[in-house]
Amino acid sequence: MDEKPEFAERLKAAMAAAGHEPRPAVLEKQFNSRYPGRSVTFQAVRGCLIPSTFAAATGRELDREALWQAFIDMGHVPQLTRSLVERMALNPTLDLNIAKTALVKEINQDRDYNSEWGKCSVLERLLLLMIAGDARVRPPRIGIQTHRSA
Repeated sequence: MDEKPEFAERLKAAMAAAGHEPRPAVLEKQFNSRYPGRSVTFQAVRGCLIPSTFAAATGRELDREALWQAFIDMGHVPQLTRSLVERMALNPTLDLNIAKTALVKEINQDRDYNSEWGKCSVLERLLLLMIAGDARVRPPRIGIQTHRSA
């Protein structure tokens, strides 16, 4: 039995009773300011609240694992995850993967990455790939080599 939805509802009720708005950023700040151990991340807190809020608003369950994978696929951007869930809440027949694909396509069209990429020189492209952590591009080793004579 999955106790996460019940926990999320109890957590929201406890936050409201303590005079806090039941939002992930508020919970993250309040928890981390009071607990001296390992801090919680915004993403972890959001994972507790978004699916239960979605279920309360729509009467439908949201697959937490699929939502987490969408969050990862969209570059760990909480705003995109929220936008994805909003789209699904507004359109009851919309599947999570279809909504994610459409959202990413719209964002990429708005930003026109392909056109901008085409304007970059080879050096600029290599630098961008290196910054993005593309394993095919390795930074050159820079340093002074000294030779010791015996």
